[in-house]
Amino acid sequence: MKRVLLITSFLFLSFISIKAQDGFKPEFYLGVIQGASFSRVDFAVTGIDQEFVPGYGGGLIFRYISEPVAGIQVELNYLEKGWSGKPGTYEYYKGSLSYIELPFLTHITLGKKKTYFTVNFGPYMSYMITNDIKSNIDYPLDIDNEFEFGYCVAIGLGFRSPIGTFQIEGRYLNSVTNFFNTSTKTQFYASRNQVIFTSLTWLVKIK
Repeated sequence: MKRVLLITSFLFLSFISIKAQDGFKPEFYLGVIQGASFSRVDFAVTGIDQEFVPGYGGGLIFRYISEPVAGIQVELNYLEKGWSGKPGTYEYYKGSLSYIELPFLTHITLGKKKTYFTVNFGPYMSYMITNDIKSNIDYPLDIDNEFEFGYCVAIGLGFRSPIGTFQIEGRYLNSVTNFFNTSTKTQFYASRNQVIFTSLTWLVKIK
């Protein structure tokens, strides 16, 4: 599923780049995104009962519309992630992580009226800038990998206005890399971030 999504995104971007129409003038947008994240971590073991950890996310968006209903969207975001075990279900543990994130998304617009739907999907890469881990587990929980790669899927609702385009969106991000060293010293087999991110975006057409 992960490979299919990444390959599909790459092929779609290649297709819309080749199939540029002379009758449509490309559009460029610049904007800001602000929202809230709700995250957990996939440790690939049973018996770990988690709560979703709230956090903040926000950044800049560049959107290039090359076709009447499709284009690409590149973002530079700050996103907070983490995990928290429910009391009494496992050893006490929780973590707060923050990342600088760079998504490369295929953007699809469904509808040409003032109000329309959007679909975004594609890969992202991010770099961990801070971490705060608290636990009573007796084996090392040192960060082994500060780089993260994953995929993102999102649906949203947009509204075109005289002062710009506003959009609300819900997206799901899933890492395909681990940030802990999942060796025989640990009791889990993975450490992949999973995030639900809800946001409000304001975009201004610059060309």
